[in-house]
Amino acid sequence: MIEDDANVVGVEAVDLVTGAERTFRGPVILATGHSARDIYRYLDDAGVELEAKGLAIGVRLEHPSALIDQIQYHNPKGRGRYLPAAEYSFVTQIDGRGVYSFCMCPGGFVIPAATGPRQLVVNGMSPSNRGTQWSNAGMVVELRPEDVPGNAVLRMMHFQEEIEQTCWQQGNMQQTAPAQRMADFVNGRLSYDLPRSSYAPGLISSPLHFWLPPQITQRLQEDSKNSVP
Repeated sequence: MIEDDANVVGVEAVDLVTGAERTFRGPVILATGHSARDIYRYLDDAGVELEAKGLAIGVRLEHPSALIDQIQYHNPKGRGRYLPAAEYSFVTQIDGRGVYSFCMCPGGFVIPAATGPRQLVVNGMSPSNRGTQWSNAGMVVELRPEDVPGNAVLRMMHFQEEIEQTCWQQGNMQQTAPAQRMADFVNGRLSYDLPRSSYAPGLISSPLHFWLPPQITQRLQEDSKNSVP
């Protein structure tokens, strides 16, 4: 990073093929992605002015594809031979924050998506034929910087990391995912058994309603009471 009077005016890099050092001058855009935490820490340590931004945190919901097909197509027989696996979208506001479905994957899988050690994160994907027996979607809660205590510019990132580490601990310090039936989550009770899942590393029963931050849990519980895909 090349600085001039506290302004970034270019970058110095190494050609990975030849090993030659190269200099580029001009505007710099860091397209890092949300998990490039080493970059954010480096910039903070270097004194670069940063600004905390909001994020969304929640859970992954998994359902039988046949159930979503029946609901969305209003047909007890589902989608039949010719219609695609059904999708859904849900958006609402609860206590001044958005609660919404995200990355709905019809006929897909829940997959591990951690980007570092001692973390557990799940995501979803659908193969092109959307042909599995499961569908899944994220259900997330909007969080703003003022929702997280403290003044540190990286506090939202630290908050996210703490939840991912707690998930890892609740998953037996492996990639086993802590999980709970929706009815149990809404009513604040432990799930004594869990359904089958597309998530290959497996599930373990855990009281998500107890250890997730209350500003997330309470909005998700209220959302679940009022919503039907």
